[in-house]
Amino acid sequence: MKRKEGFSERAIFVLDKYGIIRYIDIHDIADRPKNKILFAELRKVIRLESELETVASKRKAKSGAKKARK
Repeated sequence: MKRKEGFSERAIFVLDKYGIIRYIDIHDIADRPKNKILFAELRKVIRLESELETVASKRKAKSGAKKARK
């Protein structure tokens, strides 16, 4: 990313496996983000993906059971 003065900034984007941006961090190029924060954000994305997959598989199982009853 560039500022209007023409200097670059550091930009970090964390996307989930579906391509959805889950975290954005922008600061001066000289400022390094703390790894602890970045890893925590990555863990959040992994946890969210896992929860979404669990919900999806439960819905799939539920709809399969309804079809079997018909």
